[in-house]
Amino acid sequence: MLQKDSAPRKKLDKCRGIGDNIEEGGKQEPQSARYRSLFWMLRRTHPGDFVMTRILADEEIDRLLMERKPLPENWRKRLEPRQKAREAHRRRLYKVQGEDGHQFRIHVRDSTIGLFDFSIILVFVDVDGVEYPLIRFNGKHPSDHTNKWEKKRCKPNARFRNQFHIHRATERYQIDPQCRIDGYAEVTSRYHSFGSALEAFVKSNGFEIKRDMPNDQPTWF
Repeated sequence: MLQKDSAPRKKLDKCRGIGDNIEEGGKQEPQSARYRSLFWMLRRTHPGDFVMTRILADEEIDRLLMERKPLPENWRKRLEPRQKAREAHRRRLYKVQGEDGHQFRIHVRDSTIGLFDFSIILVFVDVDGVEYPLIRFNGKHPSDHTNKWEKKRCKPNARFRNQFHIHRATERYQIDPQCRIDGYAEVTSRYHSFGSALEAFVKSNGFEIKRDMPNDQPTWF
């Protein structure tokens, strides 16, 4: 009879050990191609909004965030979320090509019920079409947020509740099969509403307002 529980558990333990070695700088053997293939076989079955096919190193994440990304002068109009029938949220999706040729998407969501329930996400679209959320400006929500990687290692500030916060993709969260790529978040005082969050989002993350850029660039919903 096949043992359905013991083998997968051992595989997950091996993958978790790989993640610990990278972050804590232990003098252990580097990851093998076998373990990387095993990791992604398991990671692709992990529930979540985004299914990834490779690991983005922290250095690559930094470069993607800093890459210049043009926006038209009427960017507020282009990013203004719109209501859909029978939905409690307004949404907008806008596509941007960076100066280095990388493709990005801006996902905007704003609640029609909760004043501080919103999310603004910058997503990197890889050449194979796979999407990687890089940074997410969130409003407040009443439930706790837990930084799982930090909690498992008894790190400070691993949990907070009902505060404006920013999620950021990290290499260590991709390697841990129990975490999502942008599962790490920090409390922020950079904004206090959806409007100010959108301003802060555009002022950072490599965006540049181009006066000679057509204002009628298409927006996707």
